[in-house]
Amino acid sequence: MNPWDLPPRMQTVLQYLTDGLSSKQIADRMGVTPKTIEAYRSEAIERMYAKNSLHAAVMWDRHARKADQAIAGR
Repeated sequence: MNPWDLPPRMQTVLQYLTDGLSSKQIADRMGVTPKTIEAYRSEAIERMYAKNSLHAAVMWDRHARKADQAIAGR
């Protein structure tokens, strides 16, 4: 399984984590419970082979920047 092939909601959670939001803040923005956010976060960590939430957020940010650069033709 490709670790970057994540469902859109999980991608959104990772982006919010990268932006420094808490689970409660993410839950409020997405209209779900903090428990749901924790489930998304946990699944993302597992799928990405990350060590923890911070590691997953950093990995996601780097992946997103590379994707943006590729789209921009760098």
